[in-house]
Amino acid sequence: MRIPSDLKLFFHPVYPEWVTVLSWLLMALFLLLSFAIMLGRSESESDFLDPH
Repeated sequence: MRIPSDLKLFFHPVYPEWVTVLSWLLMALFLLLSFAIMLGRSESESDFLDPH
């Protein structure tokens, strides 16, 4: 998996490539989690949004 050069500018060049891939995987996981929470809000808002 090759990262476009313009996207590589966001990461420090001395990092190994697996660190860059791991960062993208973590961001994708966070986006999926946020999307799942947004979908779950309509069903049970109290389960996802705990005021405490």
